[in-house]
Amino acid sequence: MSKAVGTRETQTHTDLDSGAALWVKNNVHRIKDLPRPGVKWKSDVPGFSGSLVRKLLIEDLIERVPGGVPGEKRFYRTKPEAYEAVQVFKEKSEESDRLLPCDDESCPGKGFVTTSEGLECKYCGEVHDKEVIR
Repeated sequence: MSKAVGTRETQTHTDLDSGAALWVKNNVHRIKDLPRPGVKWKSDVPGFSGSLVRKLLIEDLIERVPGGVPGEKRFYRTKPEAYEAVQVFKEKSEESDRLLPCDDESCPGKGFVTTSEGLECKYCGEVHDKEVIR
């Protein structure tokens, strides 16, 4: 049975518990390249820091693959429901209105901080002129 995760724009359904689904939704830009289920991958996947891998384990989105050689990187597998949730939230992210017109198409352009130069995107770091955004 799918569990619903509420958002302001829409009701999105995933097979994750609401806490994990919310974490995926809020971090989809960081885990958009999560390996497919059934594929054994090492913890040194580009863009996946040790702390990110630990968080994925804590949220029960990936699992350790038993075995391996002591002293080498561990192997993991992505859980199917986690992969599906990432795909759902990636699609929703692409459909949503962005607050900032960042050049990087994979950037959600949703959060920003105000600097002396303008509005800096919290995701990609691009700075935008306040007057252009209005």
